[in-house]
Amino acid sequence: MRGIHAPHRDRHDLPPAGRGVRRRRISTNADCATGLATHIHVEDVAEATEAALRTGFRGHTRLLLCASDVADHRPTLDLVRTHVPDVPWRGGPEYGRDSYRSLIDISRARDVLGWEPRHRWPGRA
Repeated sequence: MRGIHAPHRDRHDLPPAGRGVRRRRISTNADCATGLATHIHVEDVAEATEAALRTGFRGHTRLLLCASDVADHRPTLDLVRTHVPDVPWRGGPEYGRDSYRSLIDISRARDVLGWEPRHRWPGRA
C-alpha cells in the first residue's frame, strides 16, 4: 500500500505490505483537522479512474471524489454543530433526505465522468 498518506498511522488499520487490499478505513488530513470525516472506497476510486479514461471530455478540470456519506455514526448536521458551531449552515433540503450526506460536493465528478460512488460507510445501506 505504498503511496497512501495516513496521518497518525497508529489510528488506522492499514494492511501489511505484500498482502491483498481489503476494505479499510483511511482518514485524510481534513478529517483530522475538522472532525468532519470523509471517506472513499478503493473500488469507487478505481471506477472513477476508469470513467476518466473513457470520458469524451476534452481539456482539464479538477474533480473531487468522495463517498456520498460521512464516515461517522453521527448525522452530518450533528457533526457540523459539534465541530464548526460558529459557521452559518447553508445546506439545503437534501440533508433532510439523507441525514448522513457528505459535505463534499461531488456533482462535477458525477457530471463529467457519469460516476456515482457505490460504497457507503460500513453498516449503512
